[in-house]
Amino acid sequence: MAQRYAKIDKSDHFFAVNVGRPTYTIAGRNQQKQPIYAIMSNNWHAIQIVRQASGISATQASQIASHRTAATVTNLGLTLEQNKPVWLVSTRNRQGAHQYVYINFSKGKVTKVIKNL
Repeated sequence: MAQRYAKIDKSDHFFAVNVGRPTYTIAGRNQQKQPIYAIMSNNWHAIQIVRQASGISATQASQIASHRTAATVTNLGLTLEQNKPVWLVSTRNRQGAHQYVYINFSKGKVTKVIKNL
């Protein structure tokens, strides 16, 4: 799918998010060598292409979530919420409680925190 529709000729990372609707994201470069993300639905029928330069990086999302929750990042992935790309970052605090932090991809703003999972 990523090669056919997003024209990714070299992939760098793979993200899987299994909260709500599962999504799969491939980070790579298109044929013009531009860094992009290809975000695919769980049934592989829908794909959204996002330029990496149009938003924050995985590292930045991790730092934002860690700072916001004062917790350790355990996982992260790029997914869609209301058809907009968001970073979903999983964290665990010192007491062992898990949290999800949703961060708007383009602005780097925390949009939602789900605590004590």
